[in-house]
Amino acid sequence: MRKLGTGEQIGALYGAYFFITLYYSENLFGEPNSDLYRAFLQVIPSQKAWMLFGLSITLFYVVSMIWQHHIVIMFVNVLSGLFFTLIAVTYLFTYPNIGLALYTLVGFKNFQFVFRVSNEHEKHKTDKLKMKMKSKGSLHDYEKEDNNE
Repeated sequence: MRKLGTGEQIGALYGAYFFITLYYSENLFGEPNSDLYRAFLQVIPSQKAWMLFGLSITLFYVVSMIWQHHIVIMFVNVLSGLFFTLIAVTYLFTYPNIGLALYTLVGFKNFQFVFRVSNEHEKHKTDKLKMKMKSKGSLHDYEKEDNNE
C-alpha cells in the first residue's frame, strides 16, 4: 500500500470534507445568498455534481493507495488538481483572499505530482531496460574494439 504525499492527503481529506458538508447541507446551493455559491454553480451546475466530484476524488485516492499503477495515480492527481483549480477560479472572481492562494497552491502541487509520477515511471522503465541489457550483455563490444587498437 502506498503512502499518500502531503498534497494528496489534503486532496483526499478535503474531498471527503466537501462531500460530507454538501451531503448534510442539502440545499446549500439551492438559493445561494453568496456570490461564491453562485460562482460554484456557474462552474458545475448542481450541488450533487460537486458532491460526487469531492467523493470521487477521495475514492480514487483510496484506489490509488491499493492499486499502485502510475496511470491511476496520475489520473487522481489531475482530477484533484482540476477540483482545486475550479474552486480557486471561483474564489478569484468572487472573493479573493488567502483561500484563493491555498486552493491554487494545492491544485498546482497536484499537477506537479502528476509530472513527478510520470518521470518516476519513465525512470523505472529505463532502469529495467538497462538491467535487461546488462543481463544479456552489451549490444556492441566497445571495450574489445578499444583494446584491439
